[in-house]
Amino acid sequence: MAYTSSADIYKKYPALFENNKVIICQSGWFNLISELCAAIQVYTEYDIIDKKSLHIVFQKFEQKHGVLNIEFRGGDEVAHHIIHFTERLSYKTCEICGNIGELYCSNKWQKWSHLKTLCKTHAISLFYYKFT
Repeated sequence: MAYTSSADIYKKYPALFENNKVIICQSGWFNLISELCAAIQVYTEYDIIDKKSLHIVFQKFEQKHGVLNIEFRGGDEVAHHIIHFTERLSYKTCEICGNIGELYCSNKWQKWSHLKTLCKTHAISLFYYKFT
C-alpha cells in the first residue's frame, strides 16, 4: 500500500508514536516509515522474551543532511538495527516520490549546500547537482 499522508501511518500504528506530529518529511519516505513500523510492531508483539523492554516510541522522522533521521525511545539491539537499516535505505530513496535516488546538493559549493536524496527527475526539476 502506498501511503500518501502521515495520518494513514499514525492511524495504522498508533502505539508507536508519541503524537501525530512526529513525521516531518516528504511523502517519498512514507513507505519506508510504514515498513519500519510494521517490522517493529511484529518484532515487539511476537518476541516472547521480554516485551516491556522492547517497547519503542518514535519521537521524530525528519530529513537531516539529505537522509532520513529517526529519533526514538526504547527497544533493544535488534530493534535499533532495524531502525538504522531504514535510515540507510533512505540514502537510496527519493524523498519526494520514493523511487531510487541518490544524494544531490542545491548548489555547486557543496560545503554550504542543502542536501536532498532525489531521483534524477526531481533533481533536474529542482535544479540540484550531483553530490560528490
